[in-house]
Amino acid sequence: MAVNGTKEAIVDSLLENARHWRGLRDYVCDINMPLLLNSDESPLSCRETPAEFEAINSSFSSHIHALFEALHDFESLSKSEDGDEFIRKDGLVSIFGRAVQELHERMPASLTTARLWFWKPSAFYADEDQSIEMPDLVRPNDADPLSLGLRTVASHLEQFDLRAFFTPDLFRAPVMWPRMKRLRAEFHPWCPDGTWYFVGPRGENPHPDRGFEITRKQHYPSVAPNDLDDEMDEEYAEDEGSEEEAERRTDMFRTEPLRTKIEPLLLAFADALKVMPALEEAE
Repeated sequence: MAVNGTKEAIVDSLLENARHWRGLRDYVCDINMPLLLNSDESPLSCRETPAEFEAINSSFSSHIHALFEALHDFESLSKSEDGDEFIRKDGLVSIFGRAVQELHERMPASLTTARLWFWKPSAFYADEDQSIEMPDLVRPNDADPLSLGLRTVASHLEQFDLRAFFTPDLFRAPVMWPRMKRLRAEFHPWCPDGTWYFVGPRGENPHPDRGFEITRKQHYPSVAPNDLDDEMDEEYAEDEGSEEEAERRTDMFRTEPLRTKIEPLLLAFADALKVMPALEEAE
């Protein structure tokens, strides 16, 4: 449901749903990003300016905080009305690293179920070139911030359906998931540190070390038109549908597990299961 992004508006929406359905089993909150208009005199550019990025980032962060503050208030209201527990969350918006830690103590106890899917596999084809060099999203941290955030989210849940890019940090101690009953975790072949959990059918593993470091100077485009724009446009036009493009794709699929990468992940998963006293099912 798309609502005004204030805490009060979300609480009102939760109450309206609870009254209509005689309780609340799930709730979907659609987040509306700010509408950024461009005039004819200033047409839409091919890049997002720092001001536009800041506006979108600020809006998203405020919506996430308002949502969890509203859930906390709604739980308090629901407990005060004949002891009814209304909230059961089957869909949880993506929250990462610092935001999760800030909201950790305020997550309602009745939040028991979450499904977080960070991608949706195509039923028809895969168009990922798994031979290219990937970025290192962990550096400069010692552990993957997303995996640590997901581990914190899971500590509140009884059922967790996860499809994400994660590292063994998700399952490493301290794993405190005393409520977890049903766990499904699907990982992507690519690891957030820029490496892969799989190699090609003949052991092919281009770029076996950590991925490249992301820097503002090298990987964030200029916010103003520059000489590289035309150069990149010409390069794309020349490569599209060419033999060179076909050659790049001959070695794109990784189908065999890389033991040195995948075994630590699977062992961490197995060790974590041992300290989940309520666990009934895991895959």
